[in-house]
Amino acid sequence: MAEFNLETTVTAPDKVEVQLVRADYYETSNIFRTCFEFALALTSALTGAILSIDNITNLHWCFLVVSVIATGGFLYLTNSFKKKAHKKK
Repeated sequence: MAEFNLETTVTAPDKVEVQLVRADYYETSNIFRTCFEFALALTSALTGAILSIDNITNLHWCFLVVSVIATGGFLYLTNSFKKKAHKKK
C-alpha cells in the first residue's frame, strides 16, 4: 500500500457555533418527510392515471383527493416538527 507524507496547514476560525436540535422532534420530522414523499408519489401516479384513462370513476377522484390531503398534511407536519426541533427554549 502506498504511503504519502504531505505537509498540511490547517486554519480554523477562533469561534465555532454549533446549533443543537431536539433529536426526538427532528426524527419525527424525518418520518413525516418520508410519508410526504410517499404521498406525493402516490398523488403523481394517480394524476397520471386519471389523465391517461378514458373512464374516470368516482373512486379515482376519491383516492386523488385523499392523497392530495395526505400530501399537504404530511408537508405541514414535517415543517412544524422541524421548526420545533430547532426552536430554542
